[in-house]
Amino acid sequence: MVKTVPITEPERFAGHWYKHRHSGLKTLNQFVDHIPLNRTGLAFTNIPATGMLLHISQYNSVNDTDCVYRLFLGLFGHNGQCPGKALSSVDSDIPVTNNINMLYVDYDRVTIAYICRSTNYKTGFCDHPVFHVLTRARPDKMPAKELKAIDDLVDQTLAPYCLTAADVDPQMYSDARPFCKPADLGDTCAFRAMTALTEDINNSTQYQYKEIKP
Repeated sequence: MVKTVPITEPERFAGHWYKHRHSGLKTLNQFVDHIPLNRTGLAFTNIPATGMLLHISQYNSVNDTDCVYRLFLGLFGHNGQCPGKALSSVDSDIPVTNNINMLYVDYDRVTIAYICRSTNYKTGFCDHPVFHVLTRARPDKMPAKELKAIDDLVDQTLAPYCLTAADVDPQMYSDARPFCKPADLGDTCAFRAMTALTEDINNSTQYQYKEIKP
């Protein structure tokens, strides 16, 4: 069973983060912006949650100059889970369901999260686990001592899953390639994504779940 921790202060989770590690993916200069949103007027307003999040991830592919934008719209659950819908600028226009499980949260330093891409319903285990490590500071600019302390924390957090930081791919950073420009929610790609995500969640029965209140 995944042990999760809740996001009790969504406003402190907001702002700029850098992707330090991501299992199964190599990116260049990846950063993430978390934007808390007001749920007023949305169909899922009354679903128990501490808040709603727009996650915008942007990075350069290692072998291409194009920027990749990934958007995730989800709810901060009291149980440490963040169910929502994701859309990418390089994938289908159809939003896919994701459920982010927060494993560790330090609003000023690092967060560690887990997503199951493929659940084995026969065994109850995940066939395709994906772990994410975000840091407030840019990883390649951190002192070696701080970077080691964060990876030690990742080791401790992933120990129940028989994994270590070495099992989660480090992401690349380089000043030789410019960072992607922050996404403007008014531009074509982001606007389509935001519209599709909102409509999809509003029309989804996925979110009619029973949640344990704190």
